[in-house]
Amino acid sequence: MLELNCEVQSPVRLQSVTADHSDHTLPIPHPGDHHACVHVGHQNKAAELDEGTLESRIERWLIQLWQD
Repeated sequence: MLELNCEVQSPVRLQSVTADHSDHTLPIPHPGDHHACVHVGHQNKAAELDEGTLESRIERWLIQLWQD
């Protein structure tokens, strides 16, 4: 789990360091300072893949954003 504070001005989109960005976005109805909590699961399954393997839908993410 990762917790952080961030300033968000536009929709949030996930992007992998080794692939293109996701087609899914998180809408941001009220730009400004936000708190975020990020959970990721199934990392052990992703770690078992051979290097260079392009698999999708292995890791699972839960991203929570809220303002004060």
